[in-house]
Amino acid sequence: MEHFTQAEIESGGQKLIRTRCIELLSRSHILVAPLDGAQVDDGTAFEIGWFYARKPENPIAGIRSDVRYCGEVPGTKLNAMLEDSVKEVSGHLFADTDDLVRTLSEIVRLVP
Repeated sequence: MEHFTQAEIESGGQKLIRTRCIELLSRSHILVAPLDGAQVDDGTAFEIGWFYARKPENPIAGIRSDVRYCGEVPGTKLNAMLEDSVKEVSGHLFADTDDLVRTLSEIVRLVP
């Protein structure tokens, strides 16, 4: 889902993007975060940190289909701060969207 038009980005720039993303996060009860790549996208990492800090009781579901390991601890798939933040509340780091969809009703029950 796109939250900005190209014209909005060109006129409002980074402040618009940050402000709108925080507004959407503040209204959300669950965060589903794509975590593929050698490094997680900077914006996604920010969103996980913001959501975890502001809504620690709400679930964060991470999706990482990338088979590469990139954490500090052998056998982990993510940076320790991100992986632990995703797993602590919801306990879910999914390998693909099919797994997420199958488990989504269970995750939603965790929402306060």
